[in-house]
Amino acid sequence: MSNAELVREYFQVWNEEGLGGLVFRYEDFFTDDFEWRPPVTEITGARYIGRDGFEQYVADVQESLGDVRAELQKVTEIAPDAVRVRARVHGEGTSSGAAIDAIAIGVIRFRDGRECWGWASYDHATAERVAEAIARGEEAPL
Repeated sequence: MSNAELVREYFQVWNEEGLGGLVFRYEDFFTDDFEWRPPVTEITGARYIGRDGFEQYVADVQESLGDVRAELQKVTEIAPDAVRVRARVHGEGTSSGAAIDAIAIGVIRFRDGRECWGWASYDHATAERVAEAIARGEEAPL
């Protein structure tokens, strides 16, 4: 399975089974040491590592946003071990009721056919700088 196909399957599971479905199928999608830096990282500095970290991320999202979904719009292979992802994120604040409807750009790196590092942002200029650096084989400018 190509990296792009794995990402498409990931989004399908997310939207059909929720984020909990991704936790259930963690071994299918992620390495043991997977590091996830969600869009809020730019504000909070939060990052989640490994299965326990990803489970905490899901709990955090469900607490603040409830049932968030993401419509995959485009997957582009930018390096042999990396893809750039564009997705429209939908959700609603559990306390505020404020709607989220925003385009997120992400970069995902792969090792041994699974995701080992992921980063996403709602700031498209920053996301493009990160994707371009990864495509050139450089460290992500975070």
